[in-house]
Amino acid sequence: MAPNQRNPHDADIVTDAPSSRGLSPLDINGTAENHDLPKEGPMQPKLPKDGNYLEQRKQALRAQFAVRPLRPEEFQRQEDVRWARQDLEVLARHCGEFVVPYRRQIVAHGADATAVLAEAAQITGRAPEDLPLVSVIDPLLDMPR
Repeated sequence: MAPNQRNPHDADIVTDAPSSRGLSPLDINGTAENHDLPKEGPMQPKLPKDGNYLEQRKQALRAQFAVRPLRPEEFQRQEDVRWARQDLEVLARHCGEFVVPYRRQIVAHGADATAVLAEAAQITGRAPEDLPLVSVIDPLLDMPR
């Protein structure tokens, strides 16, 4: 490279600034003259003209998230799960296993969840997805240190 030529990678920030070439920095992006003015007017909220819209919207949302009471079989399933997690005999006898409680009895237990559910489904005559599966853990292992 000749001594009079400049390397384009060694650009001098001060001498190569847009203002040194006759351009204002604001001319570059086209906001030199109106950068303080908003591009559009103030936003007006678009409210529905009919006053019942809000009430209808609230009712529709409530219907989506409505809580229904448990059916008797769902309630029994939840009670069986609670019982299996709290019963001292179940905790002592089946520690480290999966159990399927059904009407306050353990109908199947073991280390393989799929096999336990299949056995419980065969015994109860119910579909495996309709049976609760509970993992019995040692309460002392679950304590934070």
